[in-house]
This record gives sequence, C-alpha cells and structure tokens, in this order.
Amino acid sequence: MSGEQAVAMLGALRDVELVLMHHPSPCAVSQRETLQTLDFRIPEATIADTTGTLALGSECLDTYPALAAPLHVANTIYSEQAHALQCR
Repeated sequence: MSGEQAVAMLGALRDVELVLMHHPSPCAVSQRETLQTLDFRIPEATIADTTGTLALGSECLDTYPALAAPLHVANTIYSEQAHALQCR
C-alpha cells in the first residue's frame, strides 16, 4: 500500500469513526438486505477497546454514505495493485 493509499484509507476510517461517535447504532433499524459488513475496533486509552459489526444495507448507506467509504477505498487500492501487477 502506498502512502497515498494509506492516507485515503485512514481518512475513510476516520469518517466512519465520526459517524459512530454521533450515531452509535447507525444501522439499528431492520434492513431488507445486507450489502456489506463492517467489522471495527476502536482502540481506547483507558477502557476496553470498542468493537462491533455493522450490517450495512442500502437504507443505512443512503443515510450514512461515509460507512461505505472504506470499501470504496479498498476496491480502489485493489484495482490499482492489480493494474500494477498486470503492467509488469
């Protein structure tokens, strides 16, 4: 992973963290389908780490698009890596 790719992923994860800070259970409403699952762990300084899993459906992603950002960044990184390997 390049430095630019790492910065993009870190930014996406920070955006997810902001959503979780303001909306601890953003996808709590029952959803018809799960498009992706986001497992997370937020290191804490003085208490046990915060961990969880979010089942993300279209309604949740429409309401909180930042939750989809890590998958988009990962797909971009994968595509760039695959392209670089093909060009060798």
